[in-house]
Amino acid sequence: MTIQTAGANAAPTITTELAGGSSAAGPAPHSPELVQGTFVDLAGVTRAKNVPARRREVFAKNGLGAPKVWVVFNADNNFAENDTFNVTGDLRLRLDTAALRHLDEHIVWGPTNLANQDGTPSEYDPRTTLANVEARAEQAGYSAQFGFEFEFLLLPNEIANDRRPDIFARPWLGYGAQPFIEQDAFFADLTVAADAAGIELEQLHTEWGTRQYEVSVAPDTPVAAADKAVLFKLLVKRTAARHGLTAVFSPKPFPDQAGSGGHIHFSLTRLGNGEHLFSGGRGVYGLTAEGGHAIAGVQAHLAELTAILSGSPVSLLRLQPDTWSGAAIGWGLENREVAIRYAAATLGNPRGANIEIKTGDAAANPYLALAGLLSAALDGIEQSQPLFKPTEGIPASFSEEEKKERGLVPFPNDFDEITRLFGESKATRRWYGDGIVDAIVAIRGLVKATYGDTSDEDLTTLFRHVW
Repeated sequence: MTIQTAGANAAPTITTELAGGSSAAGPAPHSPELVQGTFVDLAGVTRAKNVPARRREVFAKNGLGAPKVWVVFNADNNFAENDTFNVTGDLRLRLDTAALRHLDEHIVWGPTNLANQDGTPSEYDPRTTLANVEARAEQAGYSAQFGFEFEFLLLPNEIANDRRPDIFARPWLGYGAQPFIEQDAFFADLTVAADAAGIELEQLHTEWGTRQYEVSVAPDTPVAAADKAVLFKLLVKRTAARHGLTAVFSPKPFPDQAGSGGHIHFSLTRLGNGEHLFSGGRGVYGLTAEGGHAIAGVQAHLAELTAILSGSPVSLLRLQPDTWSGAAIGWGLENREVAIRYAAATLGNPRGANIEIKTGDAAANPYLALAGLLSAALDGIEQSQPLFKPTEGIPASFSEEEKKERGLVPFPNDFDEITRLFGESKATRRWYGDGIVDAIVAIRGLVKATYGDTSDEDLTTLFRHVW
């Protein structure tokens, strides 16, 4: 961003070079006046700091203060304080100016990296963690692409905080045209905002759940995809507010209504020749040997990654059988009841074969989610992890022997067990580092101590608008 003055009496022009080659320029007040930098904490909550546009370079070089206790922020704004994280100590949020994008004509957005006071990356920074895993993939000769599909509710502001809004009693047509017509002005504005921000939307439609919609974001490289996930949710919330609506991304906003996912599509190609690992091979469904090992690696570590992918206080209420949430650990061709849904390379899949992780939700930190999935896939390739048989039906319909052949097991559905699996995993500590793992374990301990006996209705009401 540069500030140019044409003359003593001329209005200053602020020109901001944005990611994707676009720019915002013009006389104030139509030029961006604010720069917003976001940080997604370990509880999946997007925190933000804002500066006048003229202070952008300070935000980037020196950073803005973030108390060290931010590392153990809970989703309810309490802290899991201990000897490491307490009232002393400070970190810095440093804006990545190479990733700036438009929020609207007045505000430019960018992701931040969590840094130490001397400017070095903090061991607790999710974005740096993902960047390191992306570099590991490239060093191994692979390029990864991730794309998010977000489900969310659109509720009129006046009822968004009601425990059981009457709106759910009205007729609803899953995937219907009529419900979309009711919000088509919102989606038209969202498309314009996404285009201005350089985010390609692939599909927008009503969902099966009442008052639920889904939007698919085009895939990108790991860090860029996670950045877009953060920005997309901000754009949805801002656009909804302009239409008198509240966008709700909670995995389970109401105990008796459908949950909302944040599905993650994942593909791998070889650097240099661009060959796909999930197609063009001699394995089942055309998988290459490496592609099969990658899927096997993800399947092998999904239980430990539940604390990341479905780790919020309400996520387990969504992760149930017969809800298309992928509540069984396994993989299969176009199977929505297993955690890993394989999409083959067909005419109807122009971007090529990929796997969809059904268990992710919008409360997950996108940087940590992608770091875990990519690390698991790379481990699977490096260790030649054998691939289980695919699951070609409802998981509950298989015999115990058939389940064993497919590696079919239910996800852990106990909050403490999920915490234990994550904290004791050698793999997660290698991927994320002890600092992040211990901090998340501390956060989850506080959640359990605070809400262990809370009813589903109270829990879903309390956390409805957090993510």
